Amino acid sequence: ALEKLSGQKVRVFAPSASAVEVLRKEGFTSAETLQQLLENQERQKEIKGRILWIDEAGFLSLKQMNALIALAAANNCRVILSGDSRQHHGVERGDALRILEKSGLIEQAALTTIFRQQIAALREAVNDLSAGWSERGFRRLEESGVIQEIEDHSERLKALAERHLAAVKEGKTSMIVSPTHADARITADA
Repeated sequence: ALEKLSGQKVRVFAPSASAVEVLRKEGFTSAETLQQLLENQERQKEIKGRILWIDEAGFLSLKQMNALIALAAANNCRVILSGDSRQHHGVERGDALRILEKSGLIEQAALTTIFRQQIAALREAVNDLSAGWSERGFRRLEESGVIQEIEDHSERLKALAERHLAAVKEGKTSMIVSPTHADARITADA
């Protein structure tokens, strides 16, 4: 895990438990939720003079960002925010990272190459989608066979349930996104 940056110790945080879990799997074993830091005075004593790296910062609300910056200022900390403001948004009011980006008050660095998708066709499709070329991106996804349409409602539910359970049995994570709460309940029941 990353231990030092510019000679200072780094503490890694994320807005959600699931994001912390991903960080830990990637080797950041001491990653914690930002809420743990903001609520725990013992943890706050440990950050003096350190670098606070907040991953998935696009999830931060204005309230959370204000609390983070106040805590960092009081403890002489440097803050590094990473994440994609186009990808995630905070649940609470205020889109803090996007506001900071648009204000020009923070120094920014950007990744221009997609690394997560290892299959070239999928990487090209995601690149198109991120550039706003939705039609071309979805066409590439269809051509690569990753989009499957099942018109029959009961067959679609059966396929979703089978794939979800297979992934869970293999120790993988699985997420099913439904357009409405009613659809989500029906899918969960299946």
